Amino acid sequence: VREVQGNLGAAISIWLIYLCVRHGVFFSFVHPRGSRVFILPLIAHLMSLGVTCVAYDACAFGKRPHGWMPSHGDVRVQGSSVMYTNNPSLSALARVHVDVEDHTHEPATSAGVQASSQQPRYPPAFCKSFATALRTGWHEGIKAEPQESVPCFVLSDVSKSVAITIAQLSTFNRKGWFEEVLEPR
Repeated sequence: VREVQGNLGAAISIWLIYLCVRHGVFFSFVHPRGSRVFILPLIAHLMSLGVTCVAYDACAFGKRPHGWMPSHGDVRVQGSSVMYTNNPSLSALARVHVDVEDHTHEPATSAGVQASSQQPRYPPAFCKSFATALRTGWHEGIKAEPQESVPCFVLSDVSKSVAITIAQLSTFNRKGWFEEVLEPR
């Protein structure tokens, strides 16, 4: 069930991304660097539509492990992610581990992963950099251009590409899981 919910979330996201590109609306889509979503053909196709890929590490923006205290030293959580976006201003976020001062990472243990998940996904410095990049682009008059040649998919077309059947969507709807997936966490 969890994998199907994840696939549904990916399908909805991809569908919305294609609508944004088609109608000239900026978007950003972030997933961990090793995510399987990046091997989907529809995601790979985005690169031909002027969408760029921005790689960043949360450690480069100062993300700390859960329970971190200054006495622990400069320990951070790597948090490698990839952002697909059609907003050129967001390329300012391309910052990885080697781009900043030396630091150590939280050990990659299952306990460490659980502890990291207990804090916000984005460190404050990343959020500030994201907002600054958007503001800068807005002041420079950067706009997304509509691309009417992009096919107008329906959600069922996209869901087929990420291994979701119409029967699974109906099951979600009957059991009330569909609303749960769409609610922000």
